[in-house]
Amino acid sequence: MISLELGVAGVVWTGRAEGHLSHRTPHDESCCGLDAVARRGSVRGGSWFSLAQMHGGDVVTVEERSVPQVQGDGAVTTELGRTLAVATADCAPIALASDEGVVGAVHGGWRSLRAGIIGNAAEAMQRLGATRIVAALGPCVHVGCYEFDGAALVELAELWGDGVVGHTTWGTPALDIEGAVTVECRRAQIEVAHVDSACTACDPAYFSYRGSGDADRQVMLVRRER
Repeated sequence: MISLELGVAGVVWTGRAEGHLSHRTPHDESCCGLDAVARRGSVRGGSWFSLAQMHGGDVVTVEERSVPQVQGDGAVTTELGRTLAVATADCAPIALASDEGVVGAVHGGWRSLRAGIIGNAAEAMQRLGATRIVAALGPCVHVGCYEFDGAALVELAELWGDGVVGHTTWGTPALDIEGAVTVECRRAQIEVAHVDSACTACDPAYFSYRGSGDADRQVMLVRRER
């Protein structure tokens, strides 16, 4: 498990050691079983706001006494102590924070990145009063392990530039998801303050669909602390 302070936000990225922690159904802790609920509490107590991730560009604004739309791939809030949870295996988990007390959590798969999830999250934070936004990228699949279809890769290179095109360690075309996140953050005027070095596909400390065929997921937790 990795912990990081990102301005006003406390960020946690779990791994295989903490077990499968994501919800199959948002807000329904019964689906996780008692063991999983206990594991969640040991990582971070209190309720978690979990998204039904759709690999799209929708961002949910989490507010007190509101009934949020739970489908989406990003969540933002100004609430102290509110934990935003994003589940990943190989996609990029991105934490966002601003000095004004606005925090966000983004699920950065290639489809959601293509749909503008980072820019949409930045705009949602700005509507809540954020000015300068900083980001931290957690463990995700790296280019050397992320084999990618050639035709789709051409389309993404047109969107993000040739810098996102690479090769796997075995020589096939690959996508640099970290590079795509960097491009999208730059376009949204977000400063990337931290990039984790772990590759989920080849580091046994993490669940990975690409590397191990895992159905389980780790989580990123983002909470406004002050």
